Amino acid sequence: MAIGPRAGSCGTAMYLAKPVIVADIFEDPLWEDYRETVRPFGFHACWSVPILSSQRTVLGSFAVYANEPRPPHREELHLMNIAAHLAGIAIEQRHALQALHQSEERNRAMLRAIPDWMFVTSADGTFLDYHARDPEKLLAPPSAFMGKKIPEILPPHVAEALTRASARALESDQPEHIEYTLGADEQQGFYEATVVRCGSDKVLSIVRDITDRKQSELEANAQRRELAHLSRVAMLGELSGALAHELSQPLAAILSNAQAAQRFLNRSPLDLTEVHAALEDIVNNDKRAGAVIDRLRALLKKDASVLQPVNLNEVTREVLDLAHSDLLSRRMAVTTRLEPLMPRVLGDRIQLQQVILNLVLNACDAMAGVMPPDRHLTMATNVFNGFVQVSVSDRGTGIPANQLDAVFQPFVTFKERGLGLGLAISRSIVIAHGGRIIAENNPDSGATFRCSFPVASD
Repeated sequence: MAIGPRAGSCGTAMYLAKPVIVADIFEDPLWEDYRETVRPFGFHACWSVPILSSQRTVLGSFAVYANEPRPPHREELHLMNIAAHLAGIAIEQRHALQALHQSEERNRAMLRAIPDWMFVTSADGTFLDYHARDPEKLLAPPSAFMGKKIPEILPPHVAEALTRASARALESDQPEHIEYTLGADEQQGFYEATVVRCGSDKVLSIVRDITDRKQSELEANAQRRELAHLSRVAMLGELSGALAHELSQPLAAILSNAQAAQRFLNRSPLDLTEVHAALEDIVNNDKRAGAVIDRLRALLKKDASVLQPVNLNEVTREVLDLAHSDLLSRRMAVTTRLEPLMPRVLGDRIQLQQVILNLVLNACDAMAGVMPPDRHLTMATNVFNGFVQVSVSDRGTGIPANQLDAVFQPFVTFKERGLGLGLAISRSIVIAHGGRIIAENNPDSGATFRCSFPVASD
């Protein structure tokens, strides 16, 4: 039945949150709707006290019936108040136990659904408790580590990292994140641990097996390196004619100087000055040819990435040297505006050369339909907000406004015979170096590609 202002003694006491004393049920209007219900039992009076929680909310009512019309004595009312207070304590405890039970069920359900391992350790690193959905998948059975300290169970490099993370978490109350590896080379596993304070003197470590993710990342990096290498080979294929010319010039000079030296040696008297000059030209042209071959060999190498401090001005000049003959054959005018005090970036020199060379060749292709006097390529570097930027600008046809982002997607190209992989590979290289590459159209004509890389920390 609904409580209310005229709902007998109990319903009214709960509605008003105060005691309701009915001395004569058959005379009091509060009982008008309920008299016939109690008549068979011989009840004539009903005194009700609300049961209140510790927050003064109504939990129910405690009532006493009398078989004669009368109000309660003072002692009876006192006992009723005590009984209502005890009932409130009991009801609240029951509610708390029910809430605790529901919370425990919910927590157990969540733990069953979580694949991560959890370990509770003391401040000194002793294992106190653990959770694993499938304990058999733990690297060691619980009996092997429970009650023991971290250095007794884990290898030194992992134990030291976890111990330091636990100390920082206890001190700062901020979560700590570490990654580590365990196992032999062939069965090496990768793990990620989040370490948080648990109470005042305990630490909870949530450990996730990230082996599959790491292996996928390693495979993706290997594929990216393979694609980058193939892209370099393809670019050098485009430059093959210019590179052959670049090599033929010093080789032809070497041959002519060697033939001249032979003639000088056959003369009488012998002119040593001319012989020395011819030999010096041979040495210089040999070095020039050797430098071209070294640049080709570097770009064709398929080594793993080597990150080291690199000056982007030097990389830009090396790319221009490599493409020198191709730029001449295409009748490209080149302007360089290189920042004189250039901080270094941390990167792979060959991969950075590949990015800039790809942008240079793309710029040249974009100007293939432009009259030779208007073919102008601009290379610039600058520094801003902790980043080094290298930009390549052309005076070609530009990029459709709705394709400025799409040009970096695989297989998107505006060349007749292009595969659409060069810019996609270049972007992956730039991102792997912690940088960013964007394309924008110039106000007058052509497009500019900008690559930004973070300055290497000292």
